[in-house]
Amino acid sequence: MTAGVVLCGGQSSRMGQNKSELIYKGKPLKAFMRSVLLDAGLDSVYFSGPDGIADEQSGLGPLSGMSSSLRALDDGINVLFVPVDMPLLNSKLVAGLLDVVEDSEVTRFEGQHFPLILKNTKKVRQILTKQLEDKQLAIHQLFEQLSQKLVELEGQSVQFTNVNTQKEWQAIKNN
Repeated sequence: MTAGVVLCGGQSSRMGQNKSELIYKGKPLKAFMRSVLLDAGLDSVYFSGPDGIADEQSGLGPLSGMSSSLRALDDGINVLFVPVDMPLLNSKLVAGLLDVVEDSEVTRFEGQHFPLILKNTKKVRQILTKQLEDKQLAIHQLFEQLSQKLVELEGQSVQFTNVNTQKEWQAIKNN
């Protein structure tokens, strides 16, 4: 089983407003991202952040949301994480990632941090906890400690574009 989590716990400081509430294709961005995951075939999708699974340690970036989510969800399942600010991501790409999940602790596209699938195990949770305690907040540091399945991409995809500023949002919201 794989559950989905939309990471919505950021401070949106560069955007100047809550990114998860920006309207994209007629929906708040968090609802749009949830629909992408549901359309990819996931049965359950959660939000990480103030309107869902609260970060146990706020202000520590996506690792905090991932750690809190893994603790809240069933042991042993796979958890697919996407950031709320990646609106060009589509369900076909996500489904492709779901199709290749193996026994690796991390499944992700080569050269990309998100979307990613983590196996919810005690080892993974302990590594995340230790990184947060040590303020080692870079996701690549997590990857270095876990077995990985890297999925090749053909060419660079704009689907992995993060939207962090008003200028980036204006450029993307009409796609």
